[in-house]
Amino acid sequence: MVRENTLSDFAAIRRRSVGGHIAGALAVALVTGVAGAQPEAGDEGVAEESRFGITLGADVTNAYFFRGIRQETTGFILQPYADVSLEVFRAEDATLSVKAGMWNSYHGTSTGSSTGDSFIKHWYEADIYAGFGLATGEWAFDLRYIWYTSPNDAFGTVDEIDFSVAYDDTEHLGAWALKPAVTLATELGSNAADGARKGTYLQVGVSPGFSIDEGALEGVAVTFPAAVGLSLSNYYEGTGGENDAFGFASIGVKVSVPIPTDPTWGSWTASAGVQVLFLGDAAETLNRGDTTEVIGTVGVSATF
Repeated sequence: MVRENTLSDFAAIRRRSVGGHIAGALAVALVTGVAGAQPEAGDEGVAEESRFGITLGADVTNAYFFRGIRQETTGFILQPYADVSLEVFRAEDATLSVKAGMWNSYHGTSTGSSTGDSFIKHWYEADIYAGFGLATGEWAFDLRYIWYTSPNDAFGTVDEIDFSVAYDDTEHLGAWALKPAVTLATELGSNAADGARKGTYLQVGVSPGFSIDEGALEGVAVTFPAAVGLSLSNYYEGTGGENDAFGFASIGVKVSVPIPTDPTWGSWTASAGVQVLFLGDAAETLNRGDTTEVIGTVGVSATF
């Protein structure tokens, strides 16, 4: 088992972190609270911002790798997701949120299916997660418990606890901001993503970029996410069961374009991106000996 095309992104951790993919990550990848001054109830002409948020979206991709581990590289791949969050505490410079969500991967090819049901056999993965998010100043923290499940029985359920930290360095570096993020994940339960032993995973990433503030392209954002996935303990296992420290590295480009809509229908965004994966020895073995992969993804999302 493995999941989403993982790329590090500060906004993803603050608003909808989904199991370490870019998802990628995380896919990869729910915290709706934005640190900083909030509108006060009673301010003339200003309504207090809602404490409840929901994000819906779907991506279509040509290949599905989870933290560098091959899941599917042929056929149609649709990855819809939904997450909700509720701010339970709000201060001038911090918000604390509870969150829950689901991420899915539905394949035209019945990847690893052990069922004959005509719909379920294509439903390769359904990830359910719940946790907390804290946004304060330039920092965002995310703690979540994730159940990686397979409706078509391609793999056994993997339990994992993730902790992510992201830092928005825009105020200090301006246009050169890197927006670094770190994720630490530990497998629990009886199953592992790779090999027989439960492992501990570390991902370090950056997501520099820019946005266009005027003209016909106003609101368009371009980012250049890059990440490295490492095994601290048995997350990537070699052919002899040994720990393979280097899992993968990735670089990419993503363009996000706002979709004009009535604000009462939420905020809609279309996106397209390309990601290049460079695989370590264990991930290369699972990818039929190929050391690099190019992944293209298009998607749409809406936040309410």
